[in-house]
Amino acid sequence: MSQRNEVLEFLDELVSSDEELRSEVEKEKIHLALALAMVRARKARGLSQAEVARRLGVSQSWVSKLENLDRTLNFKSIVDCFRDIGAEMDIGAWTLNKEQEK
Repeated sequence: MSQRNEVLEFLDELVSSDEELRSEVEKEKIHLALALAMVRARKARGLSQAEVARRLGVSQSWVSKLENLDRTLNFKSIVDCFRDIGAEMDIGAWTLNKEQEK
């Protein structure tokens, strides 16, 4: 098991008994996954933050904030960034019944 997976499992164990905290941790996992995907997509295309910024018509610091989870940016900004670096987003949503949550 990778160190990343071990950390995530440990975190899940820590918050398993607190529904509110578990919800916040899940939100943070989504933010982290989006940021990691953006950075990987940008780097896979050989683009710098400055080049992405130029394509989006924003500053390099704006792209940095997007990649570093600045909460002032909205979902549209994230979608625009993926589109303009030539990456696709695949978003899924699901619900769990009470038995699956345990």
